[in-house]
This record gives sequence, C-alpha cells and structure tokens, in this order.
Amino acid sequence: MVTILHFHLINPIMLGNKKTKDVQFYSEVADVVQTLDNGRRNMYDPDEIEEEQRERERRNKINQEFQVFVKRVQEIWEKDFADMRLEFDIPFTDLAFNGCPHRSTVPMLPTVNCLVELSEMPFTVISLADIEVINLERVGFNLKNFDMAIVFKDFTQE
Repeated sequence: MVTILHFHLINPIMLGNKKTKDVQFYSEVADVVQTLDNGRRNMYDPDEIEEEQRERERRNKINQEFQVFVKRVQEIWEKDFADMRLEFDIPFTDLAFNGCPHRSTVPMLPTVNCLVELSEMPFTVISLADIEVINLERVGFNLKNFDMAIVFKDFTQE
C-alpha cells in the first residue's frame, strides 16, 4: 500500500530537462511481499495479529504526517497567496474502478473535483470542470466491464 501526495500544476515546470505538470511524492505504507515461511498461518496467530496491528499503526502515522503537511501548506498558501486557489482532494477508494487511460489497466479513482490515476506514468488527472459529457456503453447489472468515453468541453484536448 502506498500513500501518495500528487500535485497537478496549472503551468508546467522543468524537472531535469523535461516539462511536466505532475509532481508526486509517495511513501510505501505496507510491505508488498508476503512471508512464505511456515506455510499458511492461523487467522488467530498472535504474530499475525501483531504484524497487522503494526501495519495499521504505520499506515495511520504516515497518513497523519501527510495530513499535517497538507494543513501547513494550506496555512502558508492562504497567508501568502490568498487570491490564488489551492485545493487538496482525497480519492474515494471505495468507488475505484479499473480503466485503461494509456497502455495498461490501472485503478481509476474519483475525487470531489477529478478522476485520477496516480499509480503509473504518465499520470491521468481529469478535472470534472473540463468534461462536457461522459458516454457509458455496455453497462449492465450483470456485467463487470463497460466502455467509457469522455467528451471534453475543449474539443482539441485528448
């Protein structure tokens, strides 16, 4: 599991020798590996319960540190740049769905103002204010997959 702080900028900046609108910081909260020693463990194994508790505490600590960082940035921003808008958005992980914005299938996460994919480069950040209409095809209660086409207000945008 990864905690991500992603900045989608209005104007691009130079990083190295490339222009980019996306800057991302992340911290790995949980180990992605699974211990294979001792075969399968019992659900009530004290070591397993303790490990899960440590992982939960670590995740909460990192999330809290990110929240403190966000609050500090907002306080400084509002003090120095009151006329410019800065907004932090948290994705709704419960509403995530798989999509293919570029080459591979990745989780797409809706937020209050955007539809984002932040796990693979190039990142996808689609502002809901830029969308004219979304067309859904092959949608059904018994179907797992559907097609989604986004029509932007600016027809030149891809």
